[in-house]
Amino acid sequence: MGTIDILCLPYAGGSAAILTDVLAGELDNKRFTLVPLELPGRGMRFGEECALSTEELFKALESTLSQYTQQDKPYYLLGHSMGGELLPHLYHMITKRGGTPPKGLIICGAEPPEHLTLAETDEASLLDEMKKGGATSEEFFESPELVELFLPIVQADYRLLNSLVSQIPEPVDGELLVINGKEDADALEHHEDWQKYTTAECRFFQVEGGHFFITENTETAAVINQYA
Repeated sequence: MGTIDILCLPYAGGSAAILTDVLAGELDNKRFTLVPLELPGRGMRFGEECALSTEELFKALESTLSQYTQQDKPYYLLGHSMGGELLPHLYHMITKRGGTPPKGLIICGAEPPEHLTLAETDEASLLDEMKKGGATSEEFFESPELVELFLPIVQADYRLLNSLVSQIPEPVDGELLVINGKEDADALEHHEDWQKYTTAECRFFQVEGGHFFITENTETAAVINQYA
């Protein structure tokens, strides 16, 4: 029996390769294979037009996804923050097109769909949000060139997130593993409401760290190794 693939979706403005890189060191590679679902506009797809809707997103990912959804081999979808918000929508798009659904969703640092609110997408608001998030270096904010280059990607991702506010997904049939940082008050406030979004089992885990706990320690990989 081969490994189980875990297809990873990034946070707003991020690259899926970051998630696969930070998880790779501690994940049981005899059981799991990490696959970055790189979104247009970043990483190896830098320069491509960013997706502004779930339909555009699925179209951008379809060729990669089809390698996993057109076979009977089990796989998971994992998403952090924005990536986690997108997972139920991606699940239903896969099944609606006759694809094999994932065994489960690994949702990291994301609020349940009914608690997602519209975000400001102007430059000042986004830069302030990025500073509060703590995952962006000071060098970025001090470089007008970097801001000009990368801020449009973040703006596009927040517009994509805003499009989800009015789209409350139906429950999925796969299991949910919901992982949050102990210091991420926003994600923890209503985290148990995720159980509404599956007809199967929903399990909750808290690990050390804030919103970007997934890049701060190895506990996320430990949870996946034990429970997925």
